[in-house]
Amino acid sequence: MIARYWNERGQFTSHPSTTNTHCNYWLNFFGEKSVAEATAFAEQERFKTFLQDEQGAGPQTVNNILSTGRAAVRAAWKKGEIPSAPPLSLLPVGDQDPMGRPVSLEEGHRLLSELRDHVWLLNVLLIGTLARPSAIMQMDWSQMDFEADLIYLNKPGRKQNKKRRPVVKMPPFLKAILLPLRGEGPVVSFKGEAVKSVRTAWRQARKRAKLHIPTAEGAVTLYSWRHTLGRWLRARGVKKWEVQGQLGHGGGVTERYAEFDPEFQKEAVAAIEAFWRAMYPERASSEPAIWEMSGNYLISWCRLRGLNSRPSVYKSECPAFRMLGFTKKSVQFKLISLSVYHPPAP
Repeated sequence: MIARYWNERGQFTSHPSTTNTHCNYWLNFFGEKSVAEATAFAEQERFKTFLQDEQGAGPQTVNNILSTGRAAVRAAWKKGEIPSAPPLSLLPVGDQDPMGRPVSLEEGHRLLSELRDHVWLLNVLLIGTLARPSAIMQMDWSQMDFEADLIYLNKPGRKQNKKRRPVVKMPPFLKAILLPLRGEGPVVSFKGEAVKSVRTAWRQARKRAKLHIPTAEGAVTLYSWRHTLGRWLRARGVKKWEVQGQLGHGGGVTERYAEFDPEFQKEAVAAIEAFWRAMYPERASSEPAIWEMSGNYLISWCRLRGLNSRPSVYKSECPAFRMLGFTKKSVQFKLISLSVYHPPAP
């Protein structure tokens, strides 16, 4: 039954590798036992003890594994393969702390400065929307409405679950970044393909930013932006229901067409924009800004826009860069006019 569930449904979930791990726990522990035997109360208690004591799984992880088995049982029951769907009891979890510790403005600036390409864009979207990482990783350009400045975090055709994906307003800084990049297909992509994981690049960047060591509040993760901005919005006096609506929690504004109200998420968007500008305060000068960026950052900027990212091309073919002495280490140029937002240099 478990193997059949994996073949027919499990491998098509939003996190197939996790579902595969859960299925293997069930198969390895129960082997050839029948559904009735495996779901008996005594066997389930033994399974929970095994997961906690021998595998080191926490209560929530145990519940996730049990939930995969429960989904397989229900699928088999609906198809008439078993006469009933035996109930599976979960462990009590209680209130959980948010995933990922909050970061300060200085830490956020430092972290973004170490990110490149699609990983940088992923984090910018997490800041601008307060969405969960999975929602951004699965997002495509059809979910963007640049005329109404809206982002539909829930893909068309996807059924909402308890982790609701709301419609959010697009902050000005995010719109300015996304406009020159918009196209078709996945928003977070590498060489035109959807990105399934950024684990390695994220860990390396976090280490370069010296944020890889957990503190008493926990580790810095991709969820840290959501935790940080949630706190920031409340500290800025944003109404509780606006914060809830932005995070996709119960109690937010959910009525149909609410996103087209001029006041929709107005305070939340202003606070998110203020957070971004606090990380990157504008220079108070009437002179053209002098921007300095690393060669690697320039390469990253070009890749996101589908341009040739080889330094030799720009060094040999662009007179302005030759004149400015472009090297792999750094380049300086004057920003004479700003028609498109360019991300702050690391």
